[in-house]
Amino acid sequence: MSVKMPNPPTVKKPLIIYLVIGIVIGAVLAGYAGYRYLAGREETPPPGGEDDGGENGTNVIYYGPGMDRHLLLGPNTTRIIVEVDWVSGYRPSDQALSVLGDRIEDTGGKQYTIMWDDEIITNTTSYTRETLEKLEKEHRDTPPEGLNGEASIYLLCLDGVYNSTQGILGVAYNGTSMAIMEEQIENIDIPLILRNLVSPQDFEASVMVHEMGHLWGLVNIGYESEKDHEDKEHPHHCTHDTCVMYWALETSPSSYIDNFLNTGSPKPPTTFCDDCKYDIQKIADGEY
Repeated sequence: MSVKMPNPPTVKKPLIIYLVIGIVIGAVLAGYAGYRYLAGREETPPPGGEDDGGENGTNVIYYGPGMDRHLLLGPNTTRIIVEVDWVSGYRPSDQALSVLGDRIEDTGGKQYTIMWDDEIITNTTSYTRETLEKLEKEHRDTPPEGLNGEASIYLLCLDGVYNSTQGILGVAYNGTSMAIMEEQIENIDIPLILRNLVSPQDFEASVMVHEMGHLWGLVNIGYESEKDHEDKEHPHHCTHDTCVMYWALETSPSSYIDNFLNTGSPKPPTTFCDDCKYDIQKIADGEY
């Protein structure tokens, strides 16, 4: 006995068109959601760390400095590419980048390459996190996580001011991205008596290392240190005034100079204290 299979139902063309349109819209929305996650809108970690899971009523996934600390310090990365873009007239000094590379090697335990990339035009002298992200999207060439054990840090060197605030020398604004306000550094009021001892390039180097420290997660960004060294009045900064993660370096160089006059050394530090080094090792080992 033979069985005659029924003819398959026909699908009307309008229905197919609607299905295609639905798939396209879904893909666009998914891509936009992914972009919003990568761009991130949270300036500081929510209570409870990178993802508080709703414990504090937020359920926010944090994306910012410290988020990629395991990429930058973990065992799977062997080399850091520092991609440098700068505004005309504000090219960073070789001295400062050499110091930054030294810290990547001797404290971060990675090899490094300085990649001089583009002299850029920004059409502004007042920057926000949003404008920094836009510049990065336009000009960054190296992905945060590359091939063959490479990762990258994106370094913007700029004129003008950040958040319309005079005196801010640098900012780590995303997981592998930081900006140095070169014009602000050049304008630091160094007392005449100290100008043979300390230079703007000394501050430039110190600020670069400081901001990289934030990218590494210092201090207590997404973890809680066993060492009691976070300055409660200046969160995510170190209490040790001879450490590169000391708060005054980033926003108050004049008070920093006054403070270090009392210690006999006007030069800003470019090295990490033992407590910060302890945290860095814990991060590298995946414990923080």
